[in-house]
Order: sequence, then C-alpha cells, then structure tokens
Amino acid sequence: MQNKELHKYGDWTVTKEATEQEAGEKEHTCTVCGYTEKAEIEKLPATTEPMKPGTDTKPDTKPGKDNPATGDNSHMALWIALLLVSGAGIIGTTVYGKKKRAK
Repeated sequence: MQNKELHKYGDWTVTKEATEQEAGEKEHTCTVCGYTEKAEIEKLPATTEPMKPGTDTKPDTKPGKDNPATGDNSHMALWIALLLVSGAGIIGTTVYGKKKRAK
C-alpha cells in the first residue's frame, strides 16, 4: 500500500503573460511528489483608444452600466444640518432651564 499525501503546492509561476489577444498560463508544483498543475490566466481587457494629452484620467463616478451602485447615499449636507439643529436645541434647552431656575 502506498503512502498517499495531499499535494502541497508552492507559489504560482507565470509561464506565459496574458495579452489582449491571448490568455496566459501559470503553474505551480507539488513539493511532495513533483506534480505540476497548470491554470489559464484570462486575457487582458481590450483598451479603447489611447489617452490624448490633457485628458482627464479620473474615473467616471456617475451611476451607469459600468459603475455599480455602492449604497453610499449619506447626503453629508443633511447630516451637517441635523447636527446644527441638534446643537441649537441643546443650547436652547440649557438657556431656558437656567432662566427658569433664576426666577
């Protein structure tokens, strides 16, 4: 009966870089038995057209097909207004309480 151990692989090594036209390839080897496992690296996405000088490189932040909704609808102005109204309420309550005790 043979002693069967699980494969213990080392790090992946890229043997063929992926390009826009062809998929790449990577492999890693078992340190126990020497078996080499290979895997495909997906083709690189096609680039549209080269950037022209002076073109803005910031990503498009408008919601659309390519940009997933992240759920960030925090509306910072609303939170600041709420903070100011709450602070005014606390100050008003404190002043009213002091005046009532002073009478």
